[in-house]
Amino acid sequence: MQGVILAAGRGKRLRPITLKRSKAMAPVLGKPIVERVMEDLAALGVDEFVVVASPDDQELAHHFEQASELQARVRIVHQPERLGMAHALNCAAPLIRGDFILSACDNLVATDQKGGD
Repeated sequence: MQGVILAAGRGKRLRPITLKRSKAMAPVLGKPIVERVMEDLAALGVDEFVVVASPDDQELAHHFEQASELQARVRIVHQPERLGMAHALNCAAPLIRGDFILSACDNLVATDQKGGD
């Protein structure tokens, strides 16, 4: 199954953390938050990701080319202008095949299935 991750936003509300990096690359326990989100989705069966990023987010592209240990295919698509979430999803549309799950780059969720009623 595919996962589409929207990661092109500026992250203004997280300043000063995002002054020199995108929100997607903000570290959480030593890894970029976007990778934490992707790990959670991979644990649920997502094996291919399309990440929509800003063209100037070279750190994100470098991370998934060189440093990530994520066991899934990652393809990066650029959103040339920040025109909202629907536009970002439209940028990813040519790479989407069938059903997919959509997430923001900062949507951390628990994958623990134990919980009560």
